[in-house]
Amino acid sequence: MKRNKTADKFLGKTFTSNNYGEFVVIEYQDCSNVTIKFINTGTITITSTPLIDKGSVRDPSLKKAVGKRNGKKKCKFVGNVYSSSNYGDYVVEEYLGDKKVRLKFINTGGVRTAHTSQIRSGDVRDFCAEKVVKSKTNNIIHKVGDRGDDKSLIDGNPKIYQVWCAMLQRCYSQHNEYIKRNYKDCEVSSYFRNFPQFLEWWKMKSEGISVDLQLDKDILIKGNRLYSETTCTLVPRDVNMLLIKRDKARGKYPIGVTYCKNAKRYKAQFSKFNVITNLGLHDSVEEAFYAYKQAKEAYIKEVANKYKGVIEDMVYEILMNYEVNIDD
Repeated sequence: MKRNKTADKFLGKTFTSNNYGEFVVIEYQDCSNVTIKFINTGTITITSTPLIDKGSVRDPSLKKAVGKRNGKKKCKFVGNVYSSSNYGDYVVEEYLGDKKVRLKFINTGGVRTAHTSQIRSGDVRDFCAEKVVKSKTNNIIHKVGDRGDDKSLIDGNPKIYQVWCAMLQRCYSQHNEYIKRNYKDCEVSSYFRNFPQFLEWWKMKSEGISVDLQLDKDILIKGNRLYSETTCTLVPRDVNMLLIKRDKARGKYPIGVTYCKNAKRYKAQFSKFNVITNLGLHDSVEEAFYAYKQAKEAYIKEVANKYKGVIEDMVYEILMNYEVNIDD
């Protein structure tokens, strides 16, 4: 297959935006239609190569700034979760210099700046929330999630805790229009709302696996809207990216198909291990889609076999029998 040199320059590469942290390019269609995924939030959006080169890429799920700023280095607080005295937990997202940081509250998504001394004292106010007087039993996140009484579980598993908080935010945040729009009707099971139980499930699923894993709710049940212990699984990033659909960028054509104005024919292409693969020009939409369908299904099987023994047997069987439909 003919490789696109411009695509190879960007696909699979990690870049840093001026204000929203790092992101990875997961699909390249042309210079004006590049799909990226922000590492901090998991948000997927469309941008262009000029904006990537300038660092002027915005994470639509965030109000503002999470990455490097004016070349300032991160401090020891960045990426850690802390508790305020009266407004719940927050994560420090950026060091601004002069002992000032930018942080984001987990309950509300509220973003503000604070002095590092405020982190140590717990005297950090969330301007998006009413004051909540904390007690030993006040461990509620997004009004439904219970983080439990044992804070050592959070301190010892910060990445899994952030995944848990992000899952709750997707389903129950009332302060982020992007999330409300893209995760409408999504829910979390009562079992998963409890962090110690979620952590226990995660550790059981990941036992003996050295590969970095991501939470997936879409493979086991097509069109699933429930995060739960029976509908979710843990998979490597390559597997998690397999079934991503870009409805907004696709337009009126089926998945994997675009119209080439110069040739007046239909082009089929897909991303294989972060490299764009062109599948030729075709006379009809149906022919182009069929070329995409054959290549994509073969690739799904290739990835499934690559991670056989890492992914669950059920996930392996689903991927090996997966069919790409024209209305996906």
